[in-house]
Amino acid sequence: MRGADMEPADQTIRHADVLDKLSEIVFETDPVGNWTYLNKAWHEITGFGVEESLGSNFLDNVHPDERDETVALFMGVVSGGAAYCHHETRYCTAEGGYRWVEIRSSVLRDQTGEITGNAGTIVDISERRAAQDLLAEHNRVLELVAQDVPLEEILGDLAQLLARHGLENVSVATLADHGVPLPGESPPTTLVVEGPRESVSTNSVGTPTVLAAIGRPDGAIETSFSPGALHSFVDVFRQKSFAKVPIRCANGGRLLGFFVTPRTGLDRLQRTQPDLIPRVLDLAAIAIERRRANDDALYRALHDPLTGLPNRSLMEGRIQQALDSARRLNESVGLLLVDLNNFKVVNDTLGHEVGDQLLQHVADRLRGSLRQADTVARLGGDEFALVLPGIDGMG
Repeated sequence: MRGADMEPADQTIRHADVLDKLSEIVFETDPVGNWTYLNKAWHEITGFGVEESLGSNFLDNVHPDERDETVALFMGVVSGGAAYCHHETRYCTAEGGYRWVEIRSSVLRDQTGEITGNAGTIVDISERRAAQDLLAEHNRVLELVAQDVPLEEILGDLAQLLARHGLENVSVATLADHGVPLPGESPPTTLVVEGPRESVSTNSVGTPTVLAAIGRPDGAIETSFSPGALHSFVDVFRQKSFAKVPIRCANGGRLLGFFVTPRTGLDRLQRTQPDLIPRVLDLAAIAIERRRANDDALYRALHDPLTGLPNRSLMEGRIQQALDSARRLNESVGLLLVDLNNFKVVNDTLGHEVGDQLLQHVADRLRGSLRQADTVARLGGDEFALVLPGIDGMG
């Protein structure tokens, strides 16, 4: 049958069949914006059925925050100020979420110039917008790293980023040592909990939690939270319903920590946005390594490299802190100066290597005999100093 001999009904069926094979939505509305035609791509993109959507108003599908702008753009075409409407907005989906779409539409008029409706196309641009947004987030987090924003804030920001993409109840744990917990085992004991004080529990609903474990080079662990927060994290860590996603140095190197998140949410996010998790892991690794590099540099500046004891600079700061506290509490401060008799003889007869071992042994003995509030420092050579705050009443 030649095209010229086809009945109008046959041509309509043929046209509809062609339109249903397109990946973009083709639509028509009546003069007030109610859908009168939608091809099959409508269901594929939004999840709504074509038949159930016909007769409803297009604004019902537009994100509430963008409806006024959409109406203003459309009215610009109706008034003759523009030949067609072209903009990006978010359309709701049957699953309750939103997808970014690009809309091109024109007003339909009859022979008298009266508006009979609106027609155009809707293209799903969610992947493109996600890539753009992810690049912007990547650059913003790098700025935070460059500005030396505290690590727990950066990790919290990354957890919030995952939450904005539907992955809630995210926890972040970094390892303070090189221990690697095996499945079913507790994380290393050198784990520190840091983060927003209003949400230290990994079980808080809807609020991403930051559990950042930061260890100092001397192995000391500091935390401002109760042990319950760590136990809560350990409980979550052991649950099979939670996935432990490793954070590693560049090129799959040393393990730095974990993102811990409900497994179902992670699986869904990896399907819908496969580039998001790797990008977040890379950013977390950069932030953790930057923090460790800064901590290492600060530690080396304030500690003796041979014994690991505070050096003169740090000791002077500790003395000032002790004096300030003593003035407030009306207490006394003790300062002891210690040197080793005949230390030069050890170096001259047994060698400097033995002399270094002796200094390390003395440092360990002094460190082990002090209270937690006390400080022992190496001033240089064989000279040590001990700062003893609050010594009133000591025997």
